[in-house]
Amino acid sequence: PLFDPSILTDDAARVIQSSKCTPQERKDRIQCFDVLPEDQYAVPVGSTVNMPCLVLNQHGKVQWRAKNILLGYDRSVPGSPRYRIIGDVGRGEHTLQIMDVQPEDAGVYECQVTPVQALNHPLLRRKTQLSVLVKPSLPRILYPDVPPPDNQLIISQPDPIMRITVLCVATGGSPPPSFRWILNSHEIPTKLISTPSHFGRPEQAFWAKLAPIIETHPQKEESRLSILKSGLNDGDQLVCSVTNAATQMHHDPQQHNLTTWVTIRIHTPPGPPKIINPETNHEYVEGEELKAVCVASPPGNPFGGLFWRWLLQPAQVDDPNVGSISGLGGRGGARLSDYSSVEAYLQSMDSRATAGGHTSAQSERYHPRDLISEDVQPLHYTLKKEKDQLINTLIIPRVKRRYHAAKLICETGHPVGNAHQTSINIYVKHCPANVTIGVEGDTVREELVGGRREFVVYGRAGKIKTLICRTGPYFRQANIKWIAQTLDSDITKPPRQLIGQSRIMRTPDGESWFQESRVDVRIAEEDDRSYIDCRVWGEGDCRVDSRVRLDIIYKQPLTSKEEIIIMGRQTSLKLKLVPQKDDNGAHYHCLARNSATDVGVTSESLILNVIFPPQRVAVSFHGQSVVSSGQPLVINCQADTSNPVATITWWHFRCGPAHVFDQIESVIQTNHPSGHRILNDRRIMEGAKCKSEQLE
Repeated sequence: PLFDPSILTDDAARVIQSSKCTPQERKDRIQCFDVLPEDQYAVPVGSTVNMPCLVLNQHGKVQWRAKNILLGYDRSVPGSPRYRIIGDVGRGEHTLQIMDVQPEDAGVYECQVTPVQALNHPLLRRKTQLSVLVKPSLPRILYPDVPPPDNQLIISQPDPIMRITVLCVATGGSPPPSFRWILNSHEIPTKLISTPSHFGRPEQAFWAKLAPIIETHPQKEESRLSILKSGLNDGDQLVCSVTNAATQMHHDPQQHNLTTWVTIRIHTPPGPPKIINPETNHEYVEGEELKAVCVASPPGNPFGGLFWRWLLQPAQVDDPNVGSISGLGGRGGARLSDYSSVEAYLQSMDSRATAGGHTSAQSERYHPRDLISEDVQPLHYTLKKEKDQLINTLIIPRVKRRYHAAKLICETGHPVGNAHQTSINIYVKHCPANVTIGVEGDTVREELVGGRREFVVYGRAGKIKTLICRTGPYFRQANIKWIAQTLDSDITKPPRQLIGQSRIMRTPDGESWFQESRVDVRIAEEDDRSYIDCRVWGEGDCRVDSRVRLDIIYKQPLTSKEEIIIMGRQTSLKLKLVPQKDDNGAHYHCLARNSATDVGVTSESLILNVIFPPQRVAVSFHGQSVVSSGQPLVINCQADTSNPVATITWWHFRCGPAHVFDQIESVIQTNHPSGHRILNDRRIMEGAKCKSEQLE
């Protein structure tokens, strides 16, 4: 054939590339390129590009090759509406125009002219490179693999991990973008200059503190920055800036670089806590207000927390008699650290105590597994920041004995770092919660007399009973007194005090005491139905007591005036009594026996319950009888022995101002017999002027 199409392939194009018309070609009127397309075109996506191709003395056919596709000789390019050939054909203008350029349009294009061998016109071809410029996406800073929330890059200090590595990605750019890292408006160098002439420069010293390492991978469209955490400050701004040819073509110079930034936030925990009030171990009286103040400086960034909690003695928690405590919650309240931190704290305390020469028994009382941890509820303390320190004030209005020998711990809390604790020991002065009376070598019986419970000690007249009074645990002070009250004890015949022997012992945990007092009582005839009290006075007005009743065992037969009634093989005998108040609580037994044996059969006890009223009531002042207005006046009312126990009520008689005048007039009328009727009227009026109110 006259023309071989294979010479128009891309492989041939690597060898044959035509140049502009030479003077000789112009002179000989040989077809040649008068205007060539540029070697390459770089246009933004969406724009229009014109690639000129002007053939002088054209005799062959002209077409464009788009990458590996021949567009043909039709100037409208079928199937490609964005492609067309423009220009004056008569003048040899064959400009390839591409509208709305897309990234897929990028590649090699070539203007080709077929040869006319008969007329000696050569094959012409000239290629060009089309690059489509695409702006990359807005850069994103990732740490470690996700964008920091609210553009806040949080770094904790101190931190065993010395360096922080952040990643900047910007995808979809053509050509791939270049990356720059900027810290506080200063570009971070990709490498530090370590020549001697640069050692003394301030900027080199600044970057040396950060020791930056930048690794940029254009094909991966990412750049990685690693710097030392210690060189960063709270509030630093770290910027990642990207740019490529597409961004540089923007009409707004400020859009030539696409940027993103994060603000460095250095999170530091609060300083170690310190309890400043009270500064050392402290003693309180039960019911007193407990106030403690704990501080920590610096306060941390952001501000940390200070929390209170207790390590309580198990005996105080388990004992139901110690009462409830105000200000204690369960596990999981306001505390941020876990229990292991307190264990570590106590173990360190144990090690220091052991080093100081304490015995193993003393150190065991502080073992963490022997103490119970409870959080103080936040409603009992207030936290505030003042003068670069955190201040937590704890107020418990009425301290209870449950706090006794407890560790009051002040603990820091913060999202970063470890919690720190400090503690003081709290001791609460309290009296025993209970007191009991026992009998050596015998038992104390419990009986119901008149609907109330009484503890009774039985014995024969003339025998000695050793009574033992034991207190519950207490702290600091407790005094035991033995008081004996006979049945005829009343206001005019006061009880008598017995002298006992007491000894004080420590509780197993070594934090409290308890007492045991022994007293020998010789039972006399007049002691029957009498009472022995063990009274214990503790701190303040605290008092607890216990009481037993002495009953004499007579075992003497009573004479009955009734006749024995025999019915077959059964026998019955009635006993008629006129009970007195002294017989209240007496035990009666029926004994039956016959000649078959000397040992009789005794019935169960029949306890006599005799109801009798009190014989007298007395009123006395408990303290001063004359007080100033507004001062408390204490009046004591005491009723005599009765069964059941008498109920005491107080009544207040209120009389009007005319009452005194009426009393005076009544006295005058008594001296005049003729005024007898008037006197009675006055008394009626007097009663009408007075009112009585029952007091609670």
